[in-house]
Amino acid sequence: MTTFNVRESIEIARPRADLHHIIGDYNQWPVWSPWLCAEPACPLTFHGEAGVAGHGYDWKGKVVGSGEMRLRSVSTDALEMDLLFLTPWKSEASVTFELEELSDNKTRVSWLMTSKLPFFMFFMKSMFASMIGMDYRRGLTMLKEYAETGKVASLAQVDGIVDIEPMTYMGIKGTAPIAKLGEAMGEAFPKLEAIASKNSISNDYSPIALYTKMNVKAAESDYIAALTTDSANINTSELAKEQVTTGSIEAGRALKITHTGSYNNLGNAWSTGMMHMRAQKLKKSRNQPPFELYINDPESTPDEQLVTEIYLPLR
Repeated sequence: MTTFNVRESIEIARPRADLHHIIGDYNQWPVWSPWLCAEPACPLTFHGEAGVAGHGYDWKGKVVGSGEMRLRSVSTDALEMDLLFLTPWKSEASVTFELEELSDNKTRVSWLMTSKLPFFMFFMKSMFASMIGMDYRRGLTMLKEYAETGKVASLAQVDGIVDIEPMTYMGIKGTAPIAKLGEAMGEAFPKLEAIASKNSISNDYSPIALYTKMNVKAAESDYIAALTTDSANINTSELAKEQVTTGSIEAGRALKITHTGSYNNLGNAWSTGMMHMRAQKLKKSRNQPPFELYINDPESTPDEQLVTEIYLPLR
């Protein structure tokens, strides 16, 4: 068997005792779990007393699969757990939450996992660790928001398979770590809007982001931050001088997910989409990259009301 380890950390502005209580109570996990957000109606069964060894929960979903988690041991600065996945594949893991008190009102929370792969899957060790690491980062981000504000601004609704309308766009290409895609978009869109204005391009456009290549192992993505345009209104040669590319999205079919909430939690919608693709045995398009369409203006919209549509084109 090939052993792999995952460790992700975050600083949260709450006392260690408060976080100990939240993490040690599985009844609160559905609010911030990076997996259960993909299937809110997943049947859950809880066992034992919260915060006490033996406390746990079982899940049995159509999308997130099935399994169980139990508290193995509890101390002031750590909670150790046993994790068992039953479907879509069977595996076991040891999970630990370390709680490091930084001040009276700040704690560093570290989420660790140790698990094993069959020896013939040794070549997937880095990919598995990277994928779980991304899930842990999403979970810790939600844990921080929940602990500090009492709620999580993230709702992923699966709208089903829809028809994609054809559209053209002008955009800026780039590559960024998945965790920093928001920063990259924040820099690209104002630049694009300035270029559109300079070239007298109609402001009747929508911001859109296409993800042309995903490197799971490196946890980074190639992207095009773009504005939809009327192809009759753009001068491609002039835009090329400013390193702006043009392209189009063809008509087709896609699995659509609508996310309501902070852009910091958009990864929940992507994960939800991928899980539903797998559960429904859908095949992604070979030619059309997945994309996000931003429905309202983040400058004038509260984080919890931001709406983003995600489209996963299908064969």
